[in-house]
Amino acid sequence: MKLIDGKKRNTEEDFWGKVLIPDDSNGCWLWLGYTLSHGYGTMRYGGKNRRAHRLAYEFTYGQIKQAALVLHLCAVKNCVNPLHLYLGTPHDNAQDSINDGTMARGISHGLTKLKNNEVREIRLLASGGLSQRQIAKKFGVSKSSICKIVHYENWGHI
Repeated sequence: MKLIDGKKRNTEEDFWGKVLIPDDSNGCWLWLGYTLSHGYGTMRYGGKNRRAHRLAYEFTYGQIKQAALVLHLCAVKNCVNPLHLYLGTPHDNAQDSINDGTMARGISHGLTKLKNNEVREIRLLASGGLSQRQIAKKFGVSKSSICKIVHYENWGHI
């Protein structure tokens, strides 16, 4: 830590001091500092709380555009090995989550209005001839949501 303007500030050296680099430097470099509840490392740097993998990328490759996301090739959330990181878009990030099996689905997604048993009931009602409009009204969701459930575009894992 360095004293800047009378305040203690983390440095790049402090950052790398919180990283476990294995003998095989091609493996994951694990962040040993503070981690958020969902597994990503974080550190206060430059007066802001920053994601550890984003800092690792910036320290290695230079400043990145604010809109760019730093994504993992290895799917290890607390990995900060610059060789395992790349820049991507929100779409790339969502696709990675799907491919890695880490995307929240169904009741695991915090914003869902339905439960697994209701999804099964929706499909049963639709196969029995009840209109999607009637089903949507019964469950308090949109007709397009019912259509996607019935055609397995949403809730395909149920």
